[in-house]
Amino acid sequence: MKIYESLSVELAYQNLGSTWLMILRGTKNDIELTFNGLYNLRATDGSLTYQNEAKTMATFWSSKEKMKRFFQNKYSFANGNAQKVEIDLFSNQKLEQLKQNQEIFKTFTSNNICSYGKGIINAERPDDDFRDATWKFQTNVKTEKVEESVEE
Repeated sequence: MKIYESLSVELAYQNLGSTWLMILRGTKNDIELTFNGLYNLRATDGSLTYQNEAKTMATFWSSKEKMKRFFQNKYSFANGNAQKVEIDLFSNQKLEQLKQNQEIFKTFTSNNICSYGKGIINAERPDDDFRDATWKFQTNVKTEKVEESVEE
């Protein structure tokens, strides 16, 4: 899906639940201009990450709500006297077009997940001799000595 007709950048996304991974494909300059437009109209607050050495593919993080807000802002800036109903209709149409460009870019497997042993969970009683609390008493003793030396 093209967001800006004057730029040769295609936009796709991967739905990862509450966040979306947005994928931009095009030339480096056009990708940067498209991302700046998306950033300025609040589609993302993250950073752009290039995925190849030629810098013809980049990704950033967004969400459904942020993309809807982007389309609303874009339409309302282009049509200054647009009504809220028109803006919502336009943003919903654009979101449906974007949903047709869904692809799997990142895959998560069990090899990516680190697992650690949980160990034994238990509660311990404090020491009867209060060895763990001795630092509190030592700091009080030091401050008392300092106060006595100041008085003399």
